[in-house]
Amino acid sequence: MRRAIFGPEARFAGLILILMLIALFRGMDHDEGQYVGAVRLMREGLPFRDFLYLQTPLQPLLFAPMAWIAQGWLYPALRLVNALCAAGAVLMVWKAVRLLGGNTRTATLAALCMACCHSFLFSASLARNDALPLFLNAMGIWLFILGWQKRGEGQKKPVLLLFSGLAFGAAVSAKISYAFPAAAAGLFALMQVRRIGIAGVSAFALGGVSGVVPTALLYWLAPEAAWFGIIDYSLEAPRQWQAVNDRAWMAQSGFSLFRLLLFLAQGPALLALVVIIRKRFADRGSAEERGGLTLFLDMLILAGVLAAWLPRPVYPQYLVPMLPALFVRLGPLLEGLWEKRGWRVLFLAAMLIGVGETLASVLTNLAHGHSPTLAASRTAKHIGCLVGERHGAIISLSPPHLVDSGRPFDRRFVTGPFAFRMRGLLTPEEEVRFHILQSTGFAAAFDRDPPAGIVVGTERKSRPGLSGGLDALLEQWAQAHGYRPVPIAKAGLVLYLSDRAGQGGAIPSCPE
Repeated sequence: MRRAIFGPEARFAGLILILMLIALFRGMDHDEGQYVGAVRLMREGLPFRDFLYLQTPLQPLLFAPMAWIAQGWLYPALRLVNALCAAGAVLMVWKAVRLLGGNTRTATLAALCMACCHSFLFSASLARNDALPLFLNAMGIWLFILGWQKRGEGQKKPVLLLFSGLAFGAAVSAKISYAFPAAAAGLFALMQVRRIGIAGVSAFALGGVSGVVPTALLYWLAPEAAWFGIIDYSLEAPRQWQAVNDRAWMAQSGFSLFRLLLFLAQGPALLALVVIIRKRFADRGSAEERGGLTLFLDMLILAGVLAAWLPRPVYPQYLVPMLPALFVRLGPLLEGLWEKRGWRVLFLAAMLIGVGETLASVLTNLAHGHSPTLAASRTAKHIGCLVGERHGAIISLSPPHLVDSGRPFDRRFVTGPFAFRMRGLLTPEEEVRFHILQSTGFAAAFDRDPPAGIVVGTERKSRPGLSGGLDALLEQWAQAHGYRPVPIAKAGLVLYLSDRAGQGGAIPSCPE
């Protein structure tokens, strides 16, 4: 009975419930919009060919059924699916530590340490594209270790390595930064061809190539838009935005390193790195420490650090690609450390620091009985009711406030504020081909095809030379063209409704 209540299965079920609760009650983040909007638009088209997507495209492809299954509640449903993916990653870490000889307690501690990192909790509780590749990467590690350990089982090893490569490749198809760990895993496989065998290396490579097929196919359908969304945008747009806002210093290497260390310290990740580096140098004469699975995990950790540091500026979610390998590597080392009071106190303190921000956000919303995700879906329905049968799409820089409206929203704004805030990075012809609008040319497009409604309120933060933020640009156009403002008080938004011929009249009474 005690095992049933406190065993690994019960703890894992408890983790799922906690992550789902966090997902429902964590505050909204404007990064989520482009991923929520992309899944919604899968009802009408494909990434790159029919709408712009600013990442590799596996997530909207895999999550596309949610656009039908969770119709009307898509935003909270996507948060819950991401929470499940994150829980799956924790399970993979636990299983990998057990394969490396860790007992149930050390495997649980290692998995718990990862779950208590702020970067993990941030990624696990938002409808971004972090949790799916995290799960795939962790699965790839577990399957690789399993295949590595299958000595004398020639048929099983290549199959396991095939699926490991597939998981690593699929992670790259879900988020481009996972190319670094995938490349490190591939390099390690080549280095260990004598141990793995030609069949094993070939199987791993085949799996990796298969994992990136979805990206390759969509690139083939719309190469220019795909290249811009996957590569050029990340290289050019963030730097332009920081420069426009007089914050070019945020992209400098020194400051990026500071932010990387700061985010690592929000949880046990930095402490885990210290323990691993200390162990590596202490055992540098050991053949096992220099090679084998220890080297495999160390190479993945180093690749994860590069994946976190190279994008500018650094944000907490960029650390996620390094977490599975980091805590799988830490797991067996915890057995001796946890018995020492000093180390135990340090790890417990790091866990508390890691959960602090998430706990504050969730408890505040719980105390007020307010779920931001459910509230956003209700607001979307209210907006859809107010727009009624007006002709045209709804415009907003916050797709989560539109995807559950039951009304079409303009695909040119599927990326939320991110493509709109660009200034002249694309020509007008490229805007048409890529199905987006930049802040420098949207007015002429609106004049040609006026929207049915414009929702503002989420991007009001003033910027240098732009009082009222990006929303002010949309609001000014709406006011200049006679749109009627309808406050949506509970959400802090304003809906501007079209008053074109045949679309005026009384605004319907809609419950907020």
